[in-house]
Amino acid sequence: DAGVSTTTVSHVVNKTRYVSPELTQRVNESIKKLNYIPNMVARNFRTSGSNTVAVIVQQTSSLFFSKVFDEIADVLYSNGYSVFLCTTKSTDELEVFKSMVQQQVCGIILSPQRRDFNYRTLCPQDKFPLVFIDRKTRLIQSDMITCDNYNISIEAIKLLISKGHKSIGYISSVWGTSVSTNIDRIQGYKD
Repeated sequence: DAGVSTTTVSHVVNKTRYVSPELTQRVNESIKKLNYIPNMVARNFRTSGSNTVAVIVQQTSSLFFSKVFDEIADVLYSNGYSVFLCTTKSTDELEVFKSMVQQQVCGIILSPQRRDFNYRTLCPQDKFPLVFIDRKTRLIQSDMITCDNYNISIEAIKLLISKGHKSIGYISSVWGTSVSTNIDRIQGYKD
């Protein structure tokens, strides 16, 4: 409809080469008129990959993970990536991980549930981008973004003691002793 080659359209859509402003405008007007939507599956097939990152968390109802995902999405979208948000509340985390690898995502951001599992065994190659958030594993497998739950817990208890409190309780989530964040917090509380 724009009177240009499919290669020119591809360069305009993918911004892979300079196309004159006049041709770019004609292509964009035709795209709008025809309601064209690029087929990312076909593109991924041709390029053997995608610009999609999977974020896998246990639940999104948590205000913490909701906010974390919003921030991750803002950064990824502004850098030309798409994002899959996956939850594992009612399904097996490893199956979700495998599914995202099969979808040919270009990286995975994961809040791991298992402390002793080598997630790298599920990655398509050694250098596959994998980042752990909030929780850690015993095996060093990837970059991690966490906070020092152990020392934060100690500091919180010290503050309460300094204010004269003597009977201090600790309330844990249902994942209590199986998730690194809770294990570190409980140990800090006890110490």
